[in-house]
Amino acid sequence: MVKIDNDRLPGLPNVWYCDDGYDWMGKLSDDWKVIPNWQGEEMGDWPYVIVAACDDPQADVYGYARYVEGDVILGAYDSHRERDNALENYHLWQMGRKNT
Repeated sequence: MVKIDNDRLPGLPNVWYCDDGYDWMGKLSDDWKVIPNWQGEEMGDWPYVIVAACDDPQADVYGYARYVEGDVILGAYDSHRERDNALENYHLWQMGRKNT
């Protein structure tokens, strides 16, 4: 897995100016796409946990952002496949937590 510098990702809304995850989602730029589900299962836990992804093939940057109750966790990768592997790992972790 090749992680790259998060500074190469498009900007995200400042959480200080967002009331909740819905507000954060609404302020995402067009570079980011919210991921409501993954392989037919719910992704995140709206409005507390929101997952979004971005693709910039021209710059070889593929990223994700997780809004978690006012905090944002980022991941940036040099391939679509690596980013999707990271999202899959998060999804499996999330499903494991929901099933315990």
